Amino acid sequence: MNKFLKYLTIIIFLICCSCQKQDNELQDGIYQAMNPIPDEHGWQTFVEYEIKDNKIINIEYDALNLQNGSKKTKAKSSIVNDFTMNSKNGEWHTQVNKLEKEIIKNQSLNPLKADSVTGATITYDDFNSLISTAKNNKIIVGKLKDGLYYSKTNKPDKNNNIYTLGYYVRNGIILGAHVDSYKSNSKEIIYNYNLSVAGKYDLRSTSASFAEQCLQISNYLVEKQTLIVGTDDNGKTDAISKATITVEPWVNLYTNSINKK
Repeated sequence: MNKFLKYLTIIIFLICCSCQKQDNELQDGIYQAMNPIPDEHGWQTFVEYEIKDNKIINIEYDALNLQNGSKKTKAKSSIVNDFTMNSKNGEWHTQVNKLEKEIIKNQSLNPLKADSVTGATITYDDFNSLISTAKNNKIIVGKLKDGLYYSKTNKPDKNNNIYTLGYYVRNGIILGAHVDSYKSNSKEIIYNYNLSVAGKYDLRSTSASFAEQCLQISNYLVEKQTLIVGTDDNGKTDAISKATITVEPWVNLYTNSINKK
């Protein structure tokens, strides 16, 4: 009898632990995360899911170009372009829809594996990483107006740079952002961020690359929910760690976008 009670106690303990784990993962609220690093085409993936009564009632996974909008929307409206996967399982947006439905069906936020979603061949590393981040990012709805905000300077600076700022507001808070620039005298627009990532844009006088500093400035905007910082006579600031490049053009673009809301 004692042996039976011992095993029963262990079973009850394991069940309680399992329930506790599920409760911790599925606590009511809205959770979201966005990849701060854009790919070579400017896409930044994001995920948002909502828990109500300890159940996943909604999930959205997408990618945004902060100048051109949603990858899902672009993929749906395109016939042959960068989104074409030539897969028998459907295009990117179709496979993402399958993924979202599978998450709600299984009521699980556990990491997906290669064969987790029937009829989907897209990779899940990015999605799994975003879910992991979002679990620790239960949001409080803010007061900003939802939408994509993109602007650029009207005139080039003394080095022929046009500065660009894009950020995404969702549920009233800034979820993602990206600052960049490009040469106004080039035949085609090639962003300095991409050149820097490829090792073709050298600042020389600083330890951090242009791309790294862009990320620092973008992350500051998301973390602080503002880019209004003090600048010196050279347009630089001490407020943002590791940012030694001129930030004033981006500060002005952000200030102007706020005033227009």
